[in-house]
Amino acid sequence: LWSRGLGDVYKRQILYRALHCERPAYLMEELGKFFSIVHGKPHTLNLCKLCKFTNVPEDPNKKKGYFCSELIASIYKIMKVIPDNKLSSRFYPRDFEAKYESLEFINEAYLLSLIHISEPTRPE
Repeated sequence: LWSRGLGDVYKRQILYRALHCERPAYLMEELGKFFSIVHGKPHTLNLCKLCKFTNVPEDPNKKKGYFCSELIASIYKIMKVIPDNKLSSRFYPRDFEAKYESLEFINEAYLLSLIHISEPTRPE
């Protein structure tokens, strides 16, 4: 994630938050199918995706790519830990930050504390 730091210097931050939830075999199988479909698809973010308000179920076979938080939201839906009433493309990185906690978890799922992995400086 590129974020603006002090003095308008950009830093790349690698952060990790583990998901605590049940992992039954049938959901792991669904997750494996999803991974085989999306593996290799590019990181995409565009205005059309951000402005999409329809709640038509998303077919991963038809998607050209995923934005980072959209991919995580799609995975969480497969894992049945967040409701399916919001498009995955309507989730943003901030939705997964502890200070905002805008995610509505179901089935006793929750995110563990944030772990800061690295913060290298941006290459010139």
